[in-house]
Formats: sequence, C-alpha cells, structure tokens
Amino acid sequence: MHCKETVWLAFVLTMLLGRALVAQGDGWPRWTPDRLERATVKDENGKLQWAKWAPAEKCRTCTGTGKTVCKVCERFLEDAENCPDCHRKDKHETVCRTCLGTGSMPDPLEAVQCPGCRGGGYMPCTTCSGGGQLRSEGAKRWSDCPSCRGEGGFLCEACGGKRTVATAKLKPSLAEAESKDLEKALEATDTALAAISKFESHGKQTRKESKELGTLTKDAEKYFPPLKDANKQLKSYMGKIFAGSQYLGHEEDEAEAMNLYKAGVEYFLKHQKRMIELSLERAKANEKAAEADKDA
Repeated sequence: MHCKETVWLAFVLTMLLGRALVAQGDGWPRWTPDRLERATVKDENGKLQWAKWAPAEKCRTCTGTGKTVCKVCERFLEDAENCPDCHRKDKHETVCRTCLGTGSMPDPLEAVQCPGCRGGGYMPCTTCSGGGQLRSEGAKRWSDCPSCRGEGGFLCEACGGKRTVATAKLKPSLAEAESKDLEKALEATDTALAAISKFESHGKQTRKESKELGTLTKDAEKYFPPLKDANKQLKSYMGKIFAGSQYLGHEEDEAEAMNLYKAGVEYFLKHQKRMIELSLERAKANEKAAEADKDA
C-alpha cells in the first residue's frame, strides 16, 4: 500500500469582502458564486452602465499580497523533492487561489478561475497526493510516482498555467449581450449544472465514470469554450492517474481526481451563471428603458 499524507487541508473562513467563502476540495476558500455582485450606474440617458471595478478591501487569505504558503510543501515539508505549485522556491510561496494572485477580488465580468485546475495552474496528482514519491508496502526506498513521474502534478492544458480563463462567449460580450442571448446562455448553464451536480465517483467503475464526466457539460461548450478545453484535458489527465492502478487504493485516488475536477467545473458554471443573471438584469432594464423612450 502506498503511503500518503492527508490529502487536502480544511479551511474555515466565512466572510471575505462581505461575501461568504466556500472551500472547493483543495483547501482554498473562494467567493460563493451566488453572492457575487457587480455594480451598475445610470448614465445621462438613464441607461445602466457597469461601474468601474473597485474591490472593497484586500483579500483576507493573503492579506493583499497575492501570495500564500504552498499547501503541497506544507503537507510534505522537506520530504518532497519537487512541487507542482511553488516548485520548491524560497519560502515556499505560491499564488493565492482565493484572489488568483491579484491581492483582492478580480473583476468577475472579465475573468474566472479555470474549470480544469481551479485556479492552480496545474492538475494535482492524486496518486501521490502531490508529493511525487511513493513507497510500496515492504519497500525500503521511495520511488517516483508512476502517474506524475515525480513531479507531483501536471501543467493545466485548459488554461496553459494562467489560472484564469475568459468568461461566457456572447456577442458582443458577456457584459453587453442582449437579453435574448443571455437567456439562452442561462438555460444552457442551468442544464449543465444540473448534470454535473449529480455526478459523484465512488471509485467502483472509474474508467467508465471518467468518460461520462467528460460529456456532462458538452452542450454548454458553445457558450464556454474553456469547458471544451477542460473536458479534453480530463481524458489525458485521467489516463495519467490510471497509471497508478498497480497500487492498493488506486480506485480512491481515481475517484478523488474526478471529484476534484467536478468541483472546478461546478464552481465555474455557478460563477458564470451569476454573472449571466446580473448581465441579464441590466440588459432587460436597458431594453425596457429603450422601449419607454420610443413611446415617449
């Protein structure tokens, strides 16, 4: 049986910038999507325009620095030779996933955490829990993990390591789209959310489950191209995790990988749903005002 440390740390944070936070399976608190807000102001013609983005205060997870202590190294201390997050740099600092390195809350109309890596820039290796090393029962020496080959994780192919992706693809943009287009996008988002929320891997038929997981949000890819990239990555990611199937407990590792992936996609969709709803409210208000002007 391979040795593993505790996989993810639990955080208990309830409020940040006046919004409740929610953990996402990787120990990092994030803003609760359905509580996101985006202010508007009336222009001289009585139309609602998006206010300039100005976060109320600094990120409380990193106190505004955009950096925090690496959680992979925090688990393994000096035992791991490699780290997929901080790369074993001095002080073991890495980008804060709550604020995605901005030191505050990034403008939710312009960017959202990657659905594939959940803003980490890399996909964690669940076979070794990110440590890169495994030791079989009875073995005296540690060896490189067969899944990640000692790296502890894999560069996220969905965002290329950038941690964030573009928001919903609408014309001319999510912020300025017409209500009819926003309503269609909202319907597609709700359908995808309903499908992904029902999924849960229990480690019994993981290869079959991984194929199913990659199809659940396919119809929403029209509005969210990052989902297409993430679903494409899922296939290669799980192929690497399956390389650890010779170890006892591999089913749990495979299930964990899929459930973490699900959590990222689900958060992405909830975030985008909220921003579509806010954009729809603004679009309807402006369309109503335009009709009133015609009748005047």
